Amino acid sequence: MATLRGVRGFTMIELIVVVASIAILASIALPLALNMDTRARMDATEEEMRSVERALIAYYEDHGFFAADLDSLETGGYLGGALGAADPTLDAWFRAYRYTPAALAATLVSDGPDHVAATADDISFAISAGVVARTETRDEMETIHVALRNYESIRVTSSLPSLPDHWDTAGAIDGAFQDLVAEGMLPDEPRFLADSWGSTYAYGGTPQDYVTSPNVGAGP
Repeated sequence: MATLRGVRGFTMIELIVVVASIAILASIALPLALNMDTRARMDATEEEMRSVERALIAYYEDHGFFAADLDSLETGGYLGGALGAADPTLDAWFRAYRYTPAALAATLVSDGPDHVAATADDISFAISAGVVARTETRDEMETIHVALRNYESIRVTSSLPSLPDHWDTAGAIDGAFQDLVAEGMLPDEPRFLADSWGSTYAYGGTPQDYVTSPNVGAGP
């Protein structure tokens, strides 16, 4: 019977060296893999939060205020298909965002990989509607300015009184706003009474053809 010569198995020392080498490689590779997974989840969360931010701004543009909760964005059609099957109210660790709306600002926060609030790995977005508010206020002011010019253009010929030197009612005296509404030159709507910050417009009386806002400025 023929025998194989020169063939031997691994010694115990060699096996120990191989196992130790594999363990060392695993100890290096595993943290790298975990870091890559964490980074990928953070990137995905930030991208989804940007989508939520855009939806919140769109909601504000349509309603004049931020959504009371993130579920309102889904039911209102502001979030959904763009994020595929993922729940847009959950981060990449499947935890709910912390959302806090205010008049002209909102905050959106993910607790991050440690799932603990107010720690260094939190992902936080501060969302401002200031640009939208300024645009809306300027548009509304322009409508007011047109009404004021129209009023002035017919005031003398139609024997209309001069407009008072205040915009809103002061005591028992109607302001210029109420007079323009009475003449059918402005709708009786709050957006023409105060700007998007809730500050009542200022007016100096006829013959001025513009109002001022402390948050936007003045002039036609």
